[in-house]
Amino acid sequence: ARVATVQRSCQTFDTGDIQDGVKVQKCHIPSMNSETTPAPPQVTYAPPMTINVLRQGVKVAVRQMLAVAGLCLIVLSLPIGFATPFLPVGLPMAVIGAVLLGRNAVWGRRWMEGMLARYPRIEKMAPGWLMVRVFGREKRVFTDKAG
Repeated sequence: ARVATVQRSCQTFDTGDIQDGVKVQKCHIPSMNSETTPAPPQVTYAPPMTINVLRQGVKVAVRQMLAVAGLCLIVLSLPIGFATPFLPVGLPMAVIGAVLLGRNAVWGRRWMEGMLARYPRIEKMAPGWLMVRVFGREKRVFTDKAG
């Protein structure tokens, strides 16, 4: 007995013979003609990482480390300023820390802007050049509330 089946997965017409109760399939393989068969798609890989990606990552890490160093200088300037009342060591540390923090991190600049908004007296004491270098703006003008 001869059985004909169509296999949809490979879309070829196969014939199968039953011999001794076992179905034998014969598979027709079409010729690989370059005119009728499209070329298989070529695998494309992502381009290798350039050195600029690594350089940018290092720059981000260095800027964050400078911002943290600035925050540490600000925190350390308070006890050092109280410990050395006759030598003005704490004030330059705080100024350097503010510059490092404000110039190297968005979160640091945002935190310092919040502190200046909460305590405007700090901004009154800050020099104008410091406000321009750190925040990119001039000092705000505050009016005294007179009776």
